[in-house]
Amino acid sequence: MRGIYLDGIVLDEYADMDPRVWSEIIRPALADRIGWAVFIGTPRGRNNFFELWRRAQADPTWFAMMLKASETGLIAASELALARTDLTEEEYAEVKAGEERAMLMKQEADSLAHELAELKRYEREEAAQEIVRAQRRAAGECEVCGTRLNLARRFAHRPRCKAHRLSVGFLEGASNPDRLV
Repeated sequence: MRGIYLDGIVLDEYADMDPRVWSEIIRPALADRIGWAVFIGTPRGRNNFFELWRRAQADPTWFAMMLKASETGLIAASELALARTDLTEEEYAEVKAGEERAMLMKQEADSLAHELAELKRYEREEAAQEIVRAQRRAAGECEVCGTRLNLARRFAHRPRCKAHRLSVGFLEGASNPDRLV
């Protein structure tokens, strides 16, 4: 399959494939024509398919959807019931566990995505605040309110005005607020 060009591809039961098929063969074949790929299959734990699912959820240029056979309507309920009679209890339990794992994986992925988004938002806010504080320190201003510091405070490397010097001392656990910077 190497050296071919693809406009698109459907990778069925991707969880059973060697992950190098995508990265070393299929992905380069799609690159020349800016092709598309669809990954479908049954989840089988935390494997390359799971990682791809998580990537698709986090990357806005990807699309992710989870469909259970029992919910799509593509397979008649009678056929699903018949399939159940053809499966052993272990096989059916594995299929059912796969659906349950898929739901748990989706819930976990949603939770992790939310936590990551919150963490990134917090880090951006902290970084922006630190930039403002650094700019104020460089300009000889109080890092909290921007009030111009007197020359003695600037030379003593005291980055806060008198109004704000106490608030930081209590946060840092200082025992004597009269001796704070």
